[in-house]
Amino acid sequence: MLPFKVFRKKFSRVFFTMLFLTADIIQITIVSTLRLIPDQSFLGFTVVSEINPAFTITLVILVFAIQVAVSFLLIRVVFRNPRAVQIYPQKYSDEEILQKLELESMEKINHVTTALEELAADYLYKIKRVYIYSKPVPNAFTVNVIPLPRVHQYYLIFNSNVLDVLEKDEIRAVVAHELGHVVNGDSFVKVVSTIPRLFLQIAYSWLYFLIGTGILVGLAQGHLVTSIQRVFFFLIAFVIISVVTHFSTGILYRANRATEHLADYHAVKKVGLLPTVNMLVRLGQRNEVMSILKQEITWLYHLSREDDPDLEFLYEILSKFPKNEFSEDKARELAPRLFLEQEIEQLREIYFLDIPREHLDPYLENAANKLREMRKQYFQEVERLLWEVHPDEAKEMTLDWRDYDVDMNLLLDEEELDNLVKAIKKKKELLLFENEIVMPGENRIRDHPTFRDRLLFVYDVGRKRKMKKTKKN
Repeated sequence: MLPFKVFRKKFSRVFFTMLFLTADIIQITIVSTLRLIPDQSFLGFTVVSEINPAFTITLVILVFAIQVAVSFLLIRVVFRNPRAVQIYPQKYSDEEILQKLELESMEKINHVTTALEELAADYLYKIKRVYIYSKPVPNAFTVNVIPLPRVHQYYLIFNSNVLDVLEKDEIRAVVAHELGHVVNGDSFVKVVSTIPRLFLQIAYSWLYFLIGTGILVGLAQGHLVTSIQRVFFFLIAFVIISVVTHFSTGILYRANRATEHLADYHAVKKVGLLPTVNMLVRLGQRNEVMSILKQEITWLYHLSREDDPDLEFLYEILSKFPKNEFSEDKARELAPRLFLEQEIEQLREIYFLDIPREHLDPYLENAANKLREMRKQYFQEVERLLWEVHPDEAKEMTLDWRDYDVDMNLLLDEEELDNLVKAIKKKKELLLFENEIVMPGENRIRDHPTFRDRLLFVYDVGRKRKMKKTKKN
């Protein structure tokens, strides 16, 4: 029998997915039957409803085909990237895999494939391919390109940094989590729920275009009052569409959060509570560090430019940061030096500035120290951007799980986990990681549950499973 919390998540996943689809189908029905006739009426348009089911159904099918085609093309682009290495079925020799991913041995690759074969023995035929993507930020996801019965097969993708920061048991846990998405059919749900959203984006864009065209035509004809009325009509439509979209997005994200909890539960069932918890906190901590490093690099970049750094520039810097570093302070300390080194590297490549590194080192370190000091003053004196959090403020708004890691091995045992959970339940307002803080005035709907919620969920269901096993024995 399922634990009650798991049953609730399953119910939430189905209920909010169906509610989202219902809300979007209603929107599709309304938008696809609307017709705007420009005239001299109060709002500058007469709104007419003309039902044309054949047109709506045809458009939905067309959008579905576009969605599948786009997904397929994106997958091909991603998997043809030289940073993506197929490990199941194994396409390259061990030496080629190690070289492409810059690994010293196949041990952790083997942990992934072994876990896959053991945990998914009954449905391994559903797994088409497994890739390791060479990236310094840990992440894993599951993709189902063609969501049709007996046709769909799953692609599992793990960023290489997952292997850098996790040990064998935690690697099994992250594989089990992704297999949870396969077992629950989450990719199918995701693709199906995306189709009406894409339809509505196209329909609403067309509606805005028609209203905008009506405004311009009114101005061209010298009907200033009519054009102003149509501007009001545009604003009314924009507000209504924004509110409805925000509402339906919130519903979908509630379903997505339940989906992640259920995948975590699958990991607990397959590999146990502690590996799942340690997988979550280690990946969360590493993501925290890389998030802070990105923020620091972006701030440094903005000192001389108005735009944001491009992804390749960021990737090069993130790749030079220690692969298994978990310290936020280290990220803040190394950011100026890594940034300056990357800038110098670009000068070498583009402008042939061939200066020996040993000559630059003293100047780079001196500049990095000044930038660190400048950053401290910035937090103290300058009105910060919305997404920036002062390190001291972040510490007041978060609970550091490492404080409960008594032996400081970055792995929680049962007693350490119990103490951490007690502290989390006692300080309900605190999050586990800084990058999950929602700043005042920031309207951010969470697609994923917070790590705090995920940890509490797996702890509760894991403890209940253990108690049931103890009673049976």
